[in-house]
Amino acid sequence: MPRRNRQFCDSGCYHIITRGVNRQEIFHDDMDRFKYLDTLQRFTLELDVDVLAYCLMDNHVHLLVQAGDVLPMLIKKIASSYVYYFNHKYDRIGHLFQDRYHSKPIENESYLLTAARYILRNPEKAGVCPVQEYLWSSWHELESGEGFCKTQLLCDIIGDTQALKAFILAEDESDTADDRGAPKDASALNILKRISGLENPEDIPKLPRRKRVAVIVEAKKAGLTIRQLSRLTGLNRNTIQRMSHPGTGSC
Repeated sequence: MPRRNRQFCDSGCYHIITRGVNRQEIFHDDMDRFKYLDTLQRFTLELDVDVLAYCLMDNHVHLLVQAGDVLPMLIKKIASSYVYYFNHKYDRIGHLFQDRYHSKPIENESYLLTAARYILRNPEKAGVCPVQEYLWSSWHELESGEGFCKTQLLCDIIGDTQALKAFILAEDESDTADDRGAPKDASALNILKRISGLENPEDIPKLPRRKRVAVIVEAKKAGLTIRQLSRLTGLNRNTIQRMSHPGTGSC
């Protein structure tokens, strides 16, 4: 099935997720993380891209950027430079990142703030540590006011720095309610693999429409939530909602 061309939104803002191939680690130590951030800063300056938030996890990276149509070039430059460094350091060859990164367009300020909160809370949601204790996200730039991240745009939307910090730290009650009683993500991934026949559930959006809808319907019957399905497959929540009720419209 041929891939669809990427769509670029009017705002130019995107939530980007890049993962290690086969979910392998892309950072083995702090020097790797420093190198990635240095590479990110270098190419965002070169291409005049604003980074609004970021979070480096062991096997994936979240970025909130205002990049417009230079987004593919930015991701390509960062990946090429960092992979060269990583392969040389660890005496390896081959791909490090999945070929297809995830880009979710952001069309309004509310979604922009929600995406920032999701990114910065990622370590806490993963059970690593509280937001404030994680060293490899833009939270510390938000607190210190220093760094290359353009957090001021987010602060201006919600009021000021303190208001933004309070918003990020506040538990999203709707998200908590949505996942209540659902299987853990590890179990949910296995369910999706079994239902779809795919090794990587992030390939579900590439399935033919009829098969894609059938997978989502079966996953919902197995107890997976809309929020969880969105997180694990990269599909938009509204799209999943429509798929869950096939008679209500196109998917």
